[in-house]
Amino acid sequence: MIKTASIKIKLILYLSTLLFPHDYIKPNTMGKFVIRQTNGSYQFTLHAKNGHLLLTSKQYDSKQICEESIFATKINVQDKRCFTRITESAREFYFILMDEQGDIFCASGKYSDCNSRDVGIASVRNNAFIARIEDRSFSVAEEKNRSA
Repeated sequence: MIKTASIKIKLILYLSTLLFPHDYIKPNTMGKFVIRQTNGSYQFTLHAKNGHLLLTSKQYDSKQICEESIFATKINVQDKRCFTRITESAREFYFILMDEQGDIFCASGKYSDCNSRDVGIASVRNNAFIARIEDRSFSVAEEKNRSA
């Protein structure tokens, strides 16, 4: 099931690059997903074009699953039903992003009011689909080899 879904997602994203080539979009005018590795786990964050942190994923055991979750995020953000708005107290507003099965895989930071949270959701929906992926999951040794 997951393999079939990931193939469908990759096919959709490939076709979208044919329709909307990133050559027409300057890198500094779009958001980005950043993959990081911490203590053997992989996690991604989504940043708006201005660098503002929009989403943080849960942690994944493998880089491949993390990358597949990024592709799933790109697709799921187009469906408003995948967003759940949460109010923890009078001054803490945030949202979570769930897949079709209801599993939470991303959460936003805290917002000071519900309007700001809704602007955050709109920013995720606008940035995620065309966001580039920046892999920062390299170990220290790999990073030294890359820069050499």
